[in-house]
Amino acid sequence: MSYPWYKVVGPEIIVSQGDIIPECPVTVLKETDEHPFYTVEGGYKPCVVMTQACDLENGKPKVAEITLCPIEPVINFLQSEVEKKYGNNGQVPYEQIGKKKKANVFDELRKGNYPKFYLLDKFRESGFEFGYHIVSLGKTFKVPVNSLNKIVQESKKDRLRLLPPYREHLANAFAFNYYRIGLPIDIKVEDGEIEAL
Repeated sequence: MSYPWYKVVGPEIIVSQGDIIPECPVTVLKETDEHPFYTVEGGYKPCVVMTQACDLENGKPKVAEITLCPIEPVINFLQSEVEKKYGNNGQVPYEQIGKKKKANVFDELRKGNYPKFYLLDKFRESGFEFGYHIVSLGKTFKVPVNSLNKIVQESKKDRLRLLPPYREHLANAFAFNYYRIGLPIDIKVEDGEIEAL
């Protein structure tokens, strides 16, 4: 049985969970030293729609804004993480680090061992060239629903849509990133205590 990661949807299809928006207009808040201690800047970033499909379907959204997370090619993450882990904190450049070490970091990412990031599979068909990308789960943007739908319609370009169960897996990773609970004191088991049970 085949479980494809994506399907291609046209610009006339309303935006839904898992849609990859290649150039999404977002606002970014930057810290400053003067009141109100931040500025608002705009820009375009590739993003993936995180808002649940049930809140966006039938053209009658149950929400006013769509939540998006930025995505970027996995090479950006790999270069940074491999240099940090194996490059003596950036002293040894990425190009000089062995392929096996690079593959180890990629595999850890694939297994979900970097909880702030989610790995998206590649897609190369129907005229799309979409390589491995990561979703930055700790960063979010909001865009009005109607505005984003108009943006994708005006683009007149097809886009990729993440399919189940991958979009639900991404949603779970996103939720986990926010509901993690750290305990102040973990359970301490004394030597031999378990054997005595």
